[in-house]
Amino acid sequence: MMAGRTPEVLVVGLGPAGSRAAAAAAEAGRSVVAVDRRRAAGHPVQCAEFVPAMIGQELRALDSVIRQRIRAMATFVEDRPPDLWDNFPGHMIDRAAFDRSLVEAARQADATAGSARRSKASPGTERRGSPTAARSGRG
Repeated sequence: MMAGRTPEVLVVGLGPAGSRAAAAAAEAGRSVVAVDRRRAAGHPVQCAEFVPAMIGQELRALDSVIRQRIRAMATFVEDRPPDLWDNFPGHMIDRAAFDRSLVEAARQADATAGSARRSKASPGTERRGSPTAARSGRG
């Protein structure tokens, strides 16, 4: 972590919104620590794999996780007739890889990001895990 320093920003949750918030705060010059309860970003997958096409304007790494391009969509909800969208551009993505790429982008922006899960230690020696990998030099 940041060797005894208190971060200016703490982000709890490293899904897409949390990862992007951590990256944006770090890019703005703030010292950032971002944690998630999961051991690995994107696993298990927590949400759908469809993203609107215009999200590509915000995310540089989107091309590496696209699995299928979508032009139209039909949504089915229980006994209701389908909701049809003839012009609904988007992408089906590898959601686990997408989440991992966003966490890596936060780290590249100089945010400290990792798991806050308990470590697998010997009985009686367990301690809270700390963010791993990147260390922020700011703050």
